[in-house]
Amino acid sequence: MRKRLLLAAVIIMISGLSHEPVYANPGTQLDSDKLRGEIEVLINEERVRYGVAELITNDTLEENAQLRAKEVEESLSHTRPDGNKFSTAITIDYLSAGENIAYLHTTYQFTEEQLSDIFVKGWLDSEGHRNNILKSSWGQTGIGVYINGEHIYVVQLFVQEKT
Repeated sequence: MRKRLLLAAVIIMISGLSHEPVYANPGTQLDSDKLRGEIEVLINEERVRYGVAELITNDTLEENAQLRAKEVEESLSHTRPDGNKFSTAITIDYLSAGENIAYLHTTYQFTEEQLSDIFVKGWLDSEGHRNNILKSSWGQTGIGVYINGEHIYVVQLFVQEKT
């Protein structure tokens, strides 16, 4: 498994963690698709490490997560800007659903690989987020990444499929 990077960065997560942002040189253009893919790989590596089946990426769920990533810029919450639960953004049939969200404000020139390590490590260091990542009943996932200048928003949706 890829060595985790310990980087001086900031993740503000719904678990209530709050830190001052890191400021450095202006960043280069990030590839949100590459970042999404790196996060998916790390999440599945962690699940396998704990004996849990890998998540299957669902394209529709990924579109739903992308919408949520844009929404959390307005409301960094599991509640949508219109006041509804996050799950109302999910457009596939499911039995149960979960959501991890994270936000990073940085002007440092991180690579997509470094950023994926930062986001996933932040989630794994938070009990509620880690529980979502390792929950064995989740079978499908979608990850959304929204980058707006120095702000990066990541949402991972999890669902248990209807059988």
